[in-house]
Parts: sequence; C-alpha cells; structure tokens
Amino acid sequence: MSAERDTHFAEFARAIWQELMLPNGFIDVSEGWLDEDEIAGYQQIIAQRAYDLVEHTLKEVNPHHLDGFSPLEWAVKSVPDIESFPEQPD
Repeated sequence: MSAERDTHFAEFARAIWQELMLPNGFIDVSEGWLDEDEIAGYQQIIAQRAYDLVEHTLKEVNPHHLDGFSPLEWAVKSVPDIESFPEQPD
C-alpha cells in the first residue's frame, strides 16, 4: 500500500468511524450481540457514505481531465478529502 492511499481520505475514515460509533459508542461484534436490524443499520451508513464519497469525487474531478491522468493515481490525488458529510434528511 502507498502512503497516499493510506492517508488521503483519513478525514473521511475518521468521520465514518465516528458515525458508526454514535449509537452505543462501540460496536460489539461478539456472537449474538448484534441483531439483523443493527447490522443493516451499520451497512446502510457505510453504503450512504460510499455514495457520498463517489458524489464528492464526481463533483471534484473534471471529466475532461481524466483522460490526461496517467496513471489514474494522479486523478485520485486531485480529489480532496471529505471533512464533513452532507446533512441527512430526517
């Protein structure tokens, strides 16, 4: 792994970790502690934030510049980290 890959979206990783910890302050993955609804809730958070990351990326990268990036790693480096997530509708 490259240092860039490990650190470029560090704020995104911290933010999603904090969001996952909100319900209880921890995730107990011991057998029998998580029910299907809790698992589905965590999976939904991850899916929503993956969507947010893709949306953020598409807004930040000019599609006309993608062909000029070689290797593609340069395009990834041009996308800034996500410092906060969009507000969720109630």
